[in-house]
Amino acid sequence: MKVEQLRESVAALGFENGIYDERQFILSCNRALDLIFTDREVTGIALINVDSPKPDVIKDEYIHKGGESSVFPLVGLAYSFRASGRGHYTVKDGSGLITREISGDGMEYRGFISGKGEITFFGDYRFSVYYLSVFDSLISPEVSDIPIVGTEEKIDLYSRIPDFLATASLPETSEGEPIKGARVVGSSLILPRGTSGQIKLVYRRSPKRASSDMREDIDIPRECEFLLPLVVASFMWLEDDTDMAQYYMALYKSTLGTVNGELAGRLDTGYTTNGWA
Repeated sequence: MKVEQLRESVAALGFENGIYDERQFILSCNRALDLIFTDREVTGIALINVDSPKPDVIKDEYIHKGGESSVFPLVGLAYSFRASGRGHYTVKDGSGLITREISGDGMEYRGFISGKGEITFFGDYRFSVYYLSVFDSLISPEVSDIPIVGTEEKIDLYSRIPDFLATASLPETSEGEPIKGARVVGSSLILPRGTSGQIKLVYRRSPKRASSDMREDIDIPRECEFLLPLVVASFMWLEDDTDMAQYYMALYKSTLGTVNGELAGRLDTGYTTNGWA
């Protein structure tokens, strides 16, 4: 379905004088897509390549005593560590000096290194630092992708899969085998440390935003195309006629049951993208 076809279908649902507010129409269209994708649970399949950089662990554990300071060298492209307690640290490298606060239990800290540098831990209170590490290679230019050394690895799915909404299955290998200990928490893919290769993830996806280009194809499963005009019309009627808005929303809800009941599991609403890590 193209935007122009949707516009014509919506205009036939009580808009005798046509649709003149194009902005309202596009906004209503995108709201409708969000609702349908939530109700219909449209899925995609992502293949995520996992090849984590190997860390050079400078210190497995460092206990800071209040009132003291300790300096460790940083030679690489990035650093990371976990810490518990309250304190501060500075990173001095080719780009200058930064100071950051340490606060919380098991919090993660990471950053890039510009040239040869050093990290200094200081503060008035006792705190603990775990797995202070540096990396000679990186998987992306995003600071959130700098690994944290430990028993697990975390991958931000929003940065890997642009249309990720929520997970729809447990992570598997590309051959469909389950990965022991792998899981998705919110938007984070959690993998046992040392996991490598290609990870397959079935996920619920969000729709591509519709634009004012009348020739553009709307991102919606074919079996849901006839539902879209009903929802768009409902949103467009909200300001002028709540009865009409409620009528078309009720009609959408009743026909949605038919789609989910008769077609769910029988039609393929997924597609494959290439994620990377």
